[in-house]
Amino acid sequence: MTRTLTATVRPPDDAFPIRIDWKSGVTLSIDAIADHGSNVKKGGVLVRFDGRELEQKLAETTQAMSMADLAVAQAQEELAPLEETTRHKLEVSRRSAQVAKEDHAQFHAVQRKAREEQVAQQWERANQSLANQQEELRQLRKMYEADDLTEETEEIILSRQEYMVAAAQHELRMATLERDHTLATLLPREAAALAERERDTADALRAAESAMPLTLNKKRLELEGLRIQAAKAKQTLADLEHDHARLVVHAPADGILLHGAVEHGRWVPAAKPLTTRDPVTPHRAFATFVPSASPPVLAAALDEASARALSPDATGMAVFAGREDLDIRVKSGSPAATTLPDGTSLVTLAASWPQGWQPVIGSTAEVHLVVWHADDSLVVPTHALQPGPRGWSVEVKLADRGSARREVTRGRVSGSQTQILSGLEPGQVVIAPNPGG
Repeated sequence: MTRTLTATVRPPDDAFPIRIDWKSGVTLSIDAIADHGSNVKKGGVLVRFDGRELEQKLAETTQAMSMADLAVAQAQEELAPLEETTRHKLEVSRRSAQVAKEDHAQFHAVQRKAREEQVAQQWERANQSLANQQEELRQLRKMYEADDLTEETEEIILSRQEYMVAAAQHELRMATLERDHTLATLLPREAAALAERERDTADALRAAESAMPLTLNKKRLELEGLRIQAAKAKQTLADLEHDHARLVVHAPADGILLHGAVEHGRWVPAAKPLTTRDPVTPHRAFATFVPSASPPVLAAALDEASARALSPDATGMAVFAGREDLDIRVKSGSPAATTLPDGTSLVTLAASWPQGWQPVIGSTAEVHLVVWHADDSLVVPTHALQPGPRGWSVEVKLADRGSARREVTRGRVSGSQTQILSGLEPGQVVIAPNPGG
């Protein structure tokens, strides 16, 4: 069973595709590139990209990276004391609120009553002192009135006692004023002040417990954001440095540079020779380097039937128009596991190229492949086979010149002939109907 295919010469599998595998996303163009089909020695320049924009961005990113690191360091320096002061301020607020609450409760439970008792006791003492002084003055007067004459000493004693009475009266008035002022003004005022202090410190504590953690978390988030920005700047810098190291592509071995690439197993030449300032599409090969030691291969697209029929290591011949005299033997590999967008399957053919001759990449050849072969096979015309309830059958000629149908097992089909695996013997005559009816 043979198939005739049109195959295209393409670079070998170990050819080196040249593409921009940039990480930075900077748009680059070609600064210099070897001519299409030119020989390049190992280490020679295949292509050089214009790196001015990339180098400018590299410098800017290096500066941005330094600023990002400084911002992170500054934020860390600010965060550490803020965490400490926040903790301290919250403790102070809680302690102030607790003290104010305890003072207010202590005032109503103990101090107010004690103060009331204190001023009452002071008033009672002043009142009692006045009564005592008045009684003593009365007794002195009573005693001295019994004498007809009042001596000078007695007058002095009476005068002194009258002063003591006046002083006691003054002390009583002061005690009365102090008592009334304390009960009517000072104690209510202190009670209100303590209540306000308890309320204010409680409000301040609630505000601190709400605002201070938010401020601290905001600072932490700002630091985390700065760290993320620094990490992004670091990654951007690494990407730019990665790309900067690839601005010049050198030949890994002796070989030739071709403007074009292998896509889906097929050679796709460049629309025009690449030159300076030509833009290139990232992550897509635009040129191919072929090592001198690697011979080109043939690639052919098979239709569905041919792909199924092709056996691995099928052999055949390749014929190039104008060089039909060359004996070029080929061997196929297995068809690709997936089909191309047009529904065909690609197969690569290894060729034994004549000494001193190789085809041009992109040229085509007619390939004749023996996709299947079996010695001593019985074959019949394909149109002699007819399907039936029990399978395939053919009509054979009998010795008495009659005919009969024989069930057969069908094998491979090649054009107008079909292999018969069982059901017929060599020498039997098969009656085939006229294909035209």
